[in-house]
Amino acid sequence: MGCTGSSMTQEEKDKKKKNADFENDLATLAKQEDEKIKLLLLGAGESGKSTIFKQMKLIYGDQYSEAEKKQQIPTIYSNILQAVKVLVEHAIAFNLV
Repeated sequence: MGCTGSSMTQEEKDKKKKNADFENDLATLAKQEDEKIKLLLLGAGESGKSTIFKQMKLIYGDQYSEAEKKQQIPTIYSNILQAVKVLVEHAIAFNLV
C-alpha cells in the first residue's frame, strides 16, 4: 500500500541517459563556440578584406588544401605575366632594350 517510489522502466532510463549525453555535448559545443574569436572585416570592394583573411588563415589556421592551391595557379600565372609585361614596357620606354 504505500508509495513505491519512482521506478523507471529501462526505456525511460535509456532516454534519460541519452538526454544527459545530449546536454553534455551541447554544453561542450557552447563552450567551444564561446572560446572562438570572431572578427568582422568591413571595407569597400578591393580594399584587401579577402587578402587579410587568407593571410590569417595561412598564419593561424589550416594550410591550403591541394584543391585550393590548384585553384590559385591561373591567378599566379596571370600576375607573373602582368609583371613581366610592365617590366618590358618600362624597359622599352627607357630605351633599355
